[in-house]
Amino acid sequence: MNMYRHSAKHNLHNFTSTADIYECFELLLAIDRQVEALDDFVRGNTGPMCKLELVNLAKELGWQLTKGNRHPDHVAYKGFSVPIPGHGKGAQLGIGIVHRVLQQLVEPKLAELWQEKQKHWNRLVTLMNDQQLATCAETFNKQQQRIRALKHDLDLANQKIQDLEIKCREANDVAEQLIIEREKYWSNRIQDLEIKCREANDAAEQLIMEQEQYWKQQAREAIQKATEEQLQNQLALEGVLLILRELEACFHQIEAFVKVLPLWVSGPLPKYLGKVRDLFERQITPLPPSKSSSLKESEGEDESDG
Repeated sequence: MNMYRHSAKHNLHNFTSTADIYECFELLLAIDRQVEALDDFVRGNTGPMCKLELVNLAKELGWQLTKGNRHPDHVAYKGFSVPIPGHGKGAQLGIGIVHRVLQQLVEPKLAELWQEKQKHWNRLVTLMNDQQLATCAETFNKQQQRIRALKHDLDLANQKIQDLEIKCREANDVAEQLIIEREKYWSNRIQDLEIKCREANDAAEQLIMEQEQYWKQQAREAIQKATEEQLQNQLALEGVLLILRELEACFHQIEAFVKVLPLWVSGPLPKYLGKVRDLFERQITPLPPSKSSSLKESEGEDESDG
């Protein structure tokens, strides 16, 4: 009977110890989930927002708003106080400021959870007399710490990736803007060159036309001048021929007069008159008709036709 009682008491003690150990594990896991939830809360709400939104997030964590007169507004929680920057509810806060304030808001709760976790951990160590169970618990705790460290590193890596993505987008925007500006510059440059080429072609054509007109005018003036000189020469030649005809007529009159003179009076005059006659009788190439005479003949023909 005493042995049965001792065995039942031992089994009850073992059952109680096991239940307490499981309870401690569950409490530790619950605390870890709460810590993860706080981390997710900070990570999920880190971003630009207004002051009112940040105050509402602080109230969700259990903080109370205290108004300040000359100083910024504060939120209080169990003896802790965190200032909320910005003037006015609609003041916009940057990513860095929001992240820093949220870290300050979750620090007291993380400290409470850490104290509670340490208390349950101490209880778990007390309950776990078996070295193997204690070693497993220690390994579990180290793994949990390693997982938290890895999550923290992952969060930092994700934050860096986001920063790099933002910088890459900004660089792409700058590059696209630069390409658009260069294309616009070269397009305007090409248009200006095309306009200058057209202007140069127009100027060249105008110069060629002016040169053609100039040389045509010079040729007309040269032809007109040569024609006038030829006409003047023709007129001068006609005048000379007219004078020669008059001289010939006078010579015939003189020759006729000398013939009637006695020989002792005329003397050597017939001999000299014969030489002059030879000069008049020489073959002379006839000159082409002058322009004035041709014009007169054409006018005469027109009058006769009329």
